[in-house]
Amino acid sequence: MAAAGAALPTGCVGRSGLDTGFPDDTSDETRQLSEGIISRGFTHVQQVTELIRQQGASPNAQPQLGVEGTTGDFVPYPLLSLCIDNLTDNRIPSIFAADGDDDCPIALPRWSSPDQQEAIMKALIDGGADINAIPTDEDGEDCPGARPVRVAIASCNETAFRLLMAEDGLQLGGRGVMGLPWTLETDRPTEDHEATLLSFYQQLIDRDPTLATETDGRHGGNPVHWVASNRPVWSQSFIDSYLDLLVDSGADITAVDYRNATPFHYAAMWGSHRVAASLCRRLTAADINRGTPN
Repeated sequence: MAAAGAALPTGCVGRSGLDTGFPDDTSDETRQLSEGIISRGFTHVQQVTELIRQQGASPNAQPQLGVEGTTGDFVPYPLLSLCIDNLTDNRIPSIFAADGDDDCPIALPRWSSPDQQEAIMKALIDGGADINAIPTDEDGEDCPGARPVRVAIASCNETAFRLLMAEDGLQLGGRGVMGLPWTLETDRPTEDHEATLLSFYQQLIDRDPTLATETDGRHGGNPVHWVASNRPVWSQSFIDSYLDLLVDSGADITAVDYRNATPFHYAAMWGSHRVAASLCRRLTAADINRGTPN
């Protein structure tokens, strides 16, 4: 169930404003499984198990999400991702739907309890759900932010994060897991949300320190570039602590991307003044005064 009395944040659409699409060959049972997860319609985990094991519903379905009334574009999410409750009252978005030329955050209902969420996630995994699924959109582009572990992080959902991290086959490298959740300019994470995120990122680095130094295969940026390209909704103390974690784990704050742009360039381009302030305390004068990329 949704958090009692919680109003939708600015720019966020509720379940009633969401259209859900499927490939034409999707079975009725798979559609039923998907709808039950999106709407939190299951009251017993046995309902999920029966649909998968006895009726052939696919635990690897990826419903295509669009804002009601839009056509063409969609954002696909694995059922495991859609199963994860957003515990920030959607102050940090975790699920998006296509909305014309942009994506819109979606606020789904919540399960009746964390135990129910965990049981249904386990039923999906036991039924064969891919914990590492990276969906592709209508243009064939990967949607790494739709991966279950990325959704668990953005949702500040410790139960889901712990469950996924305990899976032996979980893949972290090359998935951008150290990137901060994407937000709207109007989003307002709380101090508790930021503390939860820092805990998650520390656990990720403890598991694999190379996550702090990986680069984006398409654009060449590292996690410091990624944080600098976020909207300035995070507190200064959070940004300082997050960059401390990255730098202590080997991240290069002077690295350049494919355009020869540094994280400081990114902070200037995105108006990330808190990231810029934190970087200024770490950079030399020469690094700060480096010319703009061509």
